[in-house]
Amino acid sequence: MKKVKPSSSHLCLYAGFKGTAKDLNIPRTNFWIYPSADHEGNLERFQANPDAEFPMLYISFPSAKDPEWDGNYPNKSTVEVLTFGPWEWFAKWDGTTWCQRGEEYETLKEKFHQRLLDELFKYMPQLKDALVYSELSTPLSTAWFQLNPKGEIYGLDHDVQRFKQEWLHSITPIKGLYLTGQDIISGGVGGALVGGMMTTSAMMGKDAMKVMKLLKDWRPADEGTSTTPTAPGKTPG
Repeated sequence: MKKVKPSSSHLCLYAGFKGTAKDLNIPRTNFWIYPSADHEGNLERFQANPDAEFPMLYISFPSAKDPEWDGNYPNKSTVEVLTFGPWEWFAKWDGTTWCQRGEEYETLKEKFHQRLLDELFKYMPQLKDALVYSELSTPLSTAWFQLNPKGEIYGLDHDVQRFKQEWLHSITPIKGLYLTGQDIISGGVGGALVGGMMTTSAMMGKDAMKVMKLLKDWRPADEGTSTTPTAPGKTPG
């Protein structure tokens, strides 16, 4: 465990708007925005000075990607804006209670809240007058709700040392104890998905190919095949 470390922590703006994605000209495509190609330099300057330019912005439009959103939540849209947020800036409030961290914390949080809103409106000015609600999460929010010790966004850091750890595997030396999730593969949703598949296969032993067949044979409901999978080794009842 001493040879691995947490991944980066982050700030995330969650914003709600009045109007559909079509009305507000909200795309389904994610935006990845960088001030320049000097990624390491941009990050170092930001870590040294919270008032420096954001080293990256990730802007996503969750509601625009959901084909059932307008039926469930008419005339509403959501947007998320994410950037780096070093844990060290917030560590002094570690162990405090959510929504009870005091004025100094709220002031710092509000500064980043407004800066991220300004960045969003710079790229999507049509959203400014449609804003209904917004709030900001910090690394402390991630630690509070997900129990990530340092508010990290993607489990273990993605450095070379991490991928050299042979113990980061679905199978452990302890009989009946398995590991799963993104940390045994790679970060993110894809890593967690493959990690779950690997662990299930390891637990299935010689029947592991049934897991592969289950995934291979799955089809969306609109193609005429049920989306409810049958557990490996079982038949529908």
